[in-house]
Amino acid sequence: MVKTKRVQLFGIAIVLVFSHRNVSAQYLGNVTGVQQVENSLILSVGADVVVFKPCTDNILMVNYRPNGIKDPDTLVVADTSWPSNSAVIDTTGDPVRITTPNYRVEIGRNPLRFHLYMNGIRGTQLLCEEPTAGGVQAGGVALSTSGGNFYGVQNRSHGSLTNSSGGTITSGSQGQAGGPFSWTTAGWGFLADADGGSISIGGTSFVFSRSLSPKKRDLEFYLMVGDPKEIIKELHQVSGFPPLFPKFTFGFLNSEWGSTKQNCTAIFRRTGRNQFRSTHIFLISIGWTGGVTTTANSGGDQNFPTANPGQS
Repeated sequence: MVKTKRVQLFGIAIVLVFSHRNVSAQYLGNVTGVQQVENSLILSVGADVVVFKPCTDNILMVNYRPNGIKDPDTLVVADTSWPSNSAVIDTTGDPVRITTPNYRVEIGRNPLRFHLYMNGIRGTQLLCEEPTAGGVQAGGVALSTSGGNFYGVQNRSHGSLTNSSGGTITSGSQGQAGGPFSWTTAGWGFLADADGGSISIGGTSFVFSRSLSPKKRDLEFYLMVGDPKEIIKELHQVSGFPPLFPKFTFGFLNSEWGSTKQNCTAIFRRTGRNQFRSTHIFLISIGWTGGVTTTANSGGDQNFPTANPGQS
């Protein structure tokens, strides 16, 4: 009798897991409702909702809400209030269109599929689009792209800065950046509102994937258009600009890899104590990891032998 119950429970578990995987792999179907609220286009696909919001003339937000659920943003997103801009939303036809001076997005109704174009002096250029089979789902988004050299996701201390394969997104990981951001010389960038997951790049394929979490059930990402300087600025517009001291007090402070105790002592002796006024600052970056003392990756405990592990 006990054995029978165990077999039955195990069988139910298999069915539940299989059913969950099928649901998470489904792409969006036909549009069942269209609504424009101020500068946002809200499309219903049954119980699900997809919001397309032209944040600026260069930034488009896409937010997929399973069963209409919208969870709080992660720390990736700093600004959610965007001023009105010159975007024009046309819901009269198929596809539905959003047009700004710098990009146009076309969204098919049956089924819902979007295509992003850049508007420029050379005409209209396709940047990225959902494949015919679909691209947006709860677990991420798959895009067909115009190619180009990709950058981002992870920094590199050696070799080329290009990133032709993507990488793992690990929030707060020491060393690599692990950011949910990638951009290409073809004229567009991608930023996901996520603190984990991965980006996979291959040929003309671009895939962002993540693990489903009860804390972040909706999928939100930003598409940015422009040249490299514009895309980096747009990243900061969404995620926040790094804080800096006022320009005419301390200027820009930068610590350097490879400093030693002897280097620091020599600087103080060479400069002289009397030259350090109230408007000057001396910066040294010291880190202790696993009992090893470093001044920006240099030399270990011999540089500062009295430091205790974990001290900061």
